[in-house]
Amino acid sequence: MKLESWLKETSIPVDQLLQRKKIDLNVFRVEGDEDEIEEVPIDPENYYSKAFLASQSSIFIRKKGRFLSKILWRIVYKNILELIPVETCDLDIFSGVNLCIFFPSSIKSYGIVFIDEEDVDEFKVHVLTQQNFFYTLRFTSAHFNGQCRFIENTFDWCFVYRSCYFDVRMPHFFVSITSRKVVFALKDGGLLMFEQNDQNEYIEIPFSDGNYLSSFKGMFLWGISKNDKLSSNLIISMDVSLMYSLLFTISLDGKLKVWSLDRRSLLKTYNAWSDQKIFDPQPRCLISILEKPSFQGYKFYLLTFTSLIESGFILWGGTHSETTFTGLISLTSHTHLQMRLRPPTNNSVWVVLKFTISSKFAKDENDLQNNTKSGLVIWVLWKSNTSSIIQYMIIDPLNPTFTNEEWNILIPAHKFLSKKISPSVIFETSPYDVSEYWYRKISTPGQFSLVTIRTALEIYQYKNHSKNYRYNNRRNVSFNSLQEMKDSVYKEINMIITLQRDPYNGLLLFDKYRQELNAEWIRFLRLCTELEELGSEPLDLICDSTTNCVFVVKANSVGIINKCISSEVIYYHCLNKKRDDPRFQKWCSSKGNLIYSHIGNDTTRFDIAQLFFISNKFLDDFSDIQMLFIKQVLEEEIKQKHSFSIGDRIWILSDRIFAQQIEASKIDDINMIFNDISDPILAMTILLRCLINDKCFQLNIYVKQRSALSLNMVTLSIHQATYIYYDILLRMLLILVFIGCYNNNMQKLTGFYQLFNDYLSEFRECCCIRECCSHLLNKIDETLISNNISNQYHDIKTVNKSIERLYGFESTLRFFLREFYIFKELKINEMEELIHSSRVLGIFKDGYEMSFCTAALLFQFKYLSEAMEIVSWISFMPLGIYLKARIFLGLRMLEKSSALFKKASVGICTYITHATDIILNVLKSFGISFISNDLYLYFIHVADIYYQDALYLYSAEFYEEARKVGLEKLNSTEKEDLYSKMFQAYIDAKMYDNAYLTLLQLQSYENKCDSLYKLVDMMCGENLSERLCEYSFLGLSDEFDSILYFRAQNMIDVRTSPCYHKILYSWRVKQGNFQGAASIMYHRLQKLRSSSLIKGAGNQEQIDIVEGYLALLSALSCVDASNSWILYPDIKSTYHSDKKIKYSHSEKDEIKQRQILDITAIRKEYTQELKRMQFMLDSI
Repeated sequence: MKLESWLKETSIPVDQLLQRKKIDLNVFRVEGDEDEIEEVPIDPENYYSKAFLASQSSIFIRKKGRFLSKILWRIVYKNILELIPVETCDLDIFSGVNLCIFFPSSIKSYGIVFIDEEDVDEFKVHVLTQQNFFYTLRFTSAHFNGQCRFIENTFDWCFVYRSCYFDVRMPHFFVSITSRKVVFALKDGGLLMFEQNDQNEYIEIPFSDGNYLSSFKGMFLWGISKNDKLSSNLIISMDVSLMYSLLFTISLDGKLKVWSLDRRSLLKTYNAWSDQKIFDPQPRCLISILEKPSFQGYKFYLLTFTSLIESGFILWGGTHSETTFTGLISLTSHTHLQMRLRPPTNNSVWVVLKFTISSKFAKDENDLQNNTKSGLVIWVLWKSNTSSIIQYMIIDPLNPTFTNEEWNILIPAHKFLSKKISPSVIFETSPYDVSEYWYRKISTPGQFSLVTIRTALEIYQYKNHSKNYRYNNRRNVSFNSLQEMKDSVYKEINMIITLQRDPYNGLLLFDKYRQELNAEWIRFLRLCTELEELGSEPLDLICDSTTNCVFVVKANSVGIINKCISSEVIYYHCLNKKRDDPRFQKWCSSKGNLIYSHIGNDTTRFDIAQLFFISNKFLDDFSDIQMLFIKQVLEEEIKQKHSFSIGDRIWILSDRIFAQQIEASKIDDINMIFNDISDPILAMTILLRCLINDKCFQLNIYVKQRSALSLNMVTLSIHQATYIYYDILLRMLLILVFIGCYNNNMQKLTGFYQLFNDYLSEFRECCCIRECCSHLLNKIDETLISNNISNQYHDIKTVNKSIERLYGFESTLRFFLREFYIFKELKINEMEELIHSSRVLGIFKDGYEMSFCTAALLFQFKYLSEAMEIVSWISFMPLGIYLKARIFLGLRMLEKSSALFKKASVGICTYITHATDIILNVLKSFGISFISNDLYLYFIHVADIYYQDALYLYSAEFYEEARKVGLEKLNSTEKEDLYSKMFQAYIDAKMYDNAYLTLLQLQSYENKCDSLYKLVDMMCGENLSERLCEYSFLGLSDEFDSILYFRAQNMIDVRTSPCYHKILYSWRVKQGNFQGAASIMYHRLQKLRSSSLIKGAGNQEQIDIVEGYLALLSALSCVDASNSWILYPDIKSTYHSDKKIKYSHSEKDEIKQRQILDITAIRKEYTQELKRMQFMLDSI
């Protein structure tokens, strides 16, 4: 982080950090350590404040190298300790375990301390309750990843101790020295150490200041009244230096004392302040230690607060010999007089809640290795009755001439919804649009947490349905998806407002209904804002000495301090009219950055500020609904393809945006301001360069840490940057449209049209990125909906839907990073090389590539409507058209998908040849493995897609397209493969004429025969034998005859359909083979007569036999009398006594009998069959 960087706070709600599983634990209960049991409030607002807003909270930062590196701990309900792992190593981000530990009595303020073990991956939690019972809890990292189970024996992880000392000398608060040593500050001003021995028993050792009379100090109390009796040496702040084995304390009388932990004795006493007295005995932060400065100088640095804002801080330099502490040297009096505090504003009462000191942020990697450069950062957390602000100052304790000693304020976390909510919005459309407008504001990512919206709903239900609330029987609001949350909010709001009729004319009062509905949504929005502000109350400020990360822990959120991107600084600077801010000037003119050096010019910096000033004039005049319309107009503009000039497009946009919306006087005012800008084209060009550079949102923090904390910080930062990115482009486009139509000097602006086109192109890419982020990051509040979270005192109902399939994604970007195959295939070293590139998210070349990959991911997980919303922005690209076709195919809109596949064929192959590896990986998952400019392969790919979905008609269509474009350049093997695919598609599509023609194109005899088998079976099965026999089968007539003969011979029941005997009879008659036709028909008659003799023939069978004889005689009648005979198998029958025998030899010289049957014999059989049939009829 650069020294000159502007810093901001990114706030993350606690419910985004919760893990999937939760375990409830009860500590070992001891008689006497119990409070009166409080009833669970049924009022949702009180329940929210007790169950979700922590009274104490902080982050426990463990030693470097531990598996579980950061734990968020919170105290709710005064006696419940929540432990939430927020940063781990080599563990799935949200696969850990939350621990909820229930204590029998309330936990004291400053009554909880975490301490790490030295040699093992284990830590202990020391807890002091209001009844002065001291608990020691032991945990390992395995407890938080589910590998170690808690057994019923509480003694294995919980130990409780009650000191007799506390009956006489009450404890005030304590600090942990090691996992076995604890130092208590007593209310009489003394110090007491607990040291645990090998038998897990505590040895109580008091501290001594070397004065015999000091033990009587606690007996003499003083105060300003009888009810305010305090010991003057009551310790109110205490901190430890483990490296030097020192304890620092500050008492009510302003004495800073340094104690030896080894000897438990006082070493030195200093005056932290001398001209004031403090009468508030509550523990507080008055000391901060930096043990390991990153530069040479003093051994350590100590910062103390005088408790008076006017006096400010005192910086001490610690000196230490090889074995002993030698003293503290005050550095403030002669080097840093600017360390006096200044309240952030004058209209509120401010108090310093917490402060800390850390090493200075390095400018680059070389500074990290150069310990000669000195510098410290003082962080101060201010709190007022309405808000909180963080200030920081960079000082150099070894350089009195250092000039950067000024208090800087963090850029506050950007809220997309202003606190000044419009009292009324006029809607000319349906009431649904009113609800949709306000819900869109409420559900803006980063605006409200899921807990806030759910509590607001419960409050509405409690007020509107109070009869349904009984004692200890709360109505719980739960959602299985974001859509259910939306439906619940709509239902509750719409139940309050009813559509009424005019009592005089009976007409429905739609206008009144819209106004009341609008007012109710505003009330709901204000309620959510108030609840969110309650969760923003700061509780602690922590600095990670290893990484220099600073955290602000709040009642229901965690703030992380990180640096701003350039567009955020410009946005904050210009909108707040801080044109003379020296820090902004210094940041703009930082050396080594080619883009920002232009902004360092005073003229350019003023020009950019003037452009924002003009944009404010537009936005002040437009209502929210008008702004929605303007955004819609611009978004429609970038989606369309235009054939007219840029100038005409500007006039069209002007007519739609500014028509009857801007007065002549305002036109003159804006032109006057714009004409004063020295070089507006240069200013807007430099601003555009900054935006292009800033859209490359990096994932470095996530890749390095891979934690819930870092991931949510990245996602929220992307939300903020995307919002600013979009807003700045919108503002500049409004100015360009206005100047292009209403400014007479526009023709003098060289490059104006090209600049407008560049901004439009960037706006289109911005919309792509914003749409992607809305689907990748909008699910940020869904963690609490997980079916794995079962929280008794939070009353969260379990749901059956798994979080992985919940409304498209798990929670925010975590699903994208975990499931996307890009990240799966990359190794760690390749990943780190990739993320340092100047790309969107460090991965994608531009917003269009990001849109394609995101839409592809949504499509693969069957979220087609979400994918369609994204892909609509890249429909001008061949790949976008292709993906849109795939989505339509998934929606079974087949005509549209076919048309789009054909449309995408224009240019898609050229695009694929120049695609990046990321795009190629995505296309590979879609089945596109070719990278050549070959349209034939593209059509084959599309045809295969349709075939896999059993859409054979469309598959055949695209196989035919492939044949048209690629047949000439295919070799014989490739042609054979193409025709085989085409034949199969035609067969499955029941396009038998095309299948027959394709069959004739096959060159392989085996393929022809196999295909012929399929064609025969399919057409005969469809009762299309007559159509089948119409085909000539050039060169395949014998094969066709053999196939039919084989099927006929293997028919078990000749009465079933298809009747291959009849089909073969027809085919042979058509071919002029009358003897063959008669022979196959006689074969069928033999089987029919055989079955009729066994079972007894029915009427239909007799008719079939008679018809068969007629067909047989008809065939033999078509040949000469000398050839009117057939061969038939030897079937023993009473009808065969006069038949002659013909001998024939087989290939194995085995003699088989064959019988010759002439037409005369057949006529006799026919006559006998008629008599038999007549006899059967007569016997009925």
